[in-house]
Amino acid sequence: MLSVVVPAHNVDRYLVECLASLARQNYREIEVLVLDDGSTDSTLKIARRAARWDRRFRVHSWPNIGLGASRNRGEGLARGEFLAFLDGDDVVDRHVYVDAIASLRASGSDFAVFPYRRLTEDDAPPAAPWVLEAHAVPRTGVRLTDRPDILVNAVAWSKVYRREFWSASEISFPTDVRYEDQVPSTRAFIHARSFDILDRVSVNWRIRSDRSSISQAIATPANIRDQRAAALESLALLRSETPSDVYHARIAQLLSNNLGDFFTAVPDMTPRAWQEFRLLAGDLLALAIQEDCLWMVDARAKILSWSARDGARDAVENAMMRSGWSGAFREGRTTASGLITVIETELASSGLDTPGPMGLLSPRETRTIIAIDRDAETHERGRVEPNLVPVRIGIGGLVDEAESLSVELCALPNAHTHLAQPVELQLLELPYSRTAVRTATMSRAMLDSESPVEVRISVGGLRRAHLLSTTALLSGVYGTGLADLA
Repeated sequence: MLSVVVPAHNVDRYLVECLASLARQNYREIEVLVLDDGSTDSTLKIARRAARWDRRFRVHSWPNIGLGASRNRGEGLARGEFLAFLDGDDVVDRHVYVDAIASLRASGSDFAVFPYRRLTEDDAPPAAPWVLEAHAVPRTGVRLTDRPDILVNAVAWSKVYRREFWSASEISFPTDVRYEDQVPSTRAFIHARSFDILDRVSVNWRIRSDRSSISQAIATPANIRDQRAAALESLALLRSETPSDVYHARIAQLLSNNLGDFFTAVPDMTPRAWQEFRLLAGDLLALAIQEDCLWMVDARAKILSWSARDGARDAVENAMMRSGWSGAFREGRTTASGLITVIETELASSGLDTPGPMGLLSPRETRTIIAIDRDAETHERGRVEPNLVPVRIGIGGLVDEAESLSVELCALPNAHTHLAQPVELQLLELPYSRTAVRTATMSRAMLDSESPVEVRISVGGLRRAHLLSTTALLSGVYGTGLADLA
């Protein structure tokens, strides 16, 4: 049996939809523990009505003790072999629990983690790109050392646990704080013998129009303080119990991903909130410098965090008004050190004076882009050339210098080299950068041979080489963390 713990506090507007999504689950062996946490609206009435209609629903009510404490009580009341959490304003797809439990029964893993989408009043946009990327390829029997990128999925309601694992690991939610998901999620990833990564989007995370949920109250001092405490505690766990590359990956994730909403909220922060945010950004940046993993952090996060740490609020606000959290930070220029954001000089003139390493674009901002469209037509001297296939190649962040991009395609093992012909440049907006891709060509014979292809790219002092299968080329490759060659 699966126990789903649903804490609910003043969510009568959303609870009917939440409980209906649980009632119609494809997985039928389920108990739903609806926990009324001192609601003053109709939440308890709705929960009791659901329990009368469906005997799988059990309702408990107590004076308000908070989300973390309610989840802990609910876990203690659970009777199932498996355990899941869901907030009372969120909605799950019908397949979520049958998929997760089938995977766990097959793999023997301690828990399964799945991606989610946002849910607004009139739309269901995807989750952040780093969440989708972490779930792009399903895998079972994974260890955290294999996939530290999965730490970006740190919410409580995106997982199904074996309850025995949860209890044996002594995992619980912190109480009387916001961001109570991060530390128990980190503990689960650390302590699991293995976990399963699923790729099917399964949970709908409610984005309330009144911004009243805990995770949406970004600009308050208490919210920022609790985010800082949760981030530092989870990092301390990783530092003491995992290899350094896992610890470094999480530092980079928190800086590059989690600070975005805070930076966009800077204009709305009170002086006290701004001081709390300076501590949050400064502490994370200091860890990245101390651990020598600054190169892993997006340039925009490094530059703005450095400036926030130094108290340059006006300069941060001006930069956000001109460029937003992404904006012109997305483009770079080649240097001996790598790609440096082109906005660095402009920012320095407006008061954002940062040292050189802060402007260095991160590996994910400077990904190699390689993609083939096998069905597209290639034109040679005004006529269709059936023996050539277009290949789109670029480097993330490279726009102005893309005209001088040089590409070679080398088929192995015979080392037949095809020099890519300079065709048109196409501007692409990627999740982490803006880039211009060059359309080159390769022979269909090279593609059909299924031999590995080495792609060599050079521009200025920057050179890269990637060995790829034709299968990967056909599916489109976004190479991450690939080192530049001297």
